[in-house]
Amino acid sequence: METIVLHIPTDKKDFFLSLLKELSFVKVDEPQKAYIAAIMESEKDIVEGKTISQEDLKTEIHSWRKI
Repeated sequence: METIVLHIPTDKKDFFLSLLKELSFVKVDEPQKAYIAAIMESEKDIVEGKTISQEDLKTEIHSWRKI
């Protein structure tokens, strides 16, 4: 198998990794598989409305300091 190095613009990286998952002839290393799975899960959460605002996230993180 040949290794090819590609330079992908940062704003297209997630799309490209998701696309690779769909191509059976492309070998994706394990760390990349976990990253792709996380992207797919986050996209599903976004579609299902399972997100919180940035302000709510900051509030949650600040609350950890008080524990």
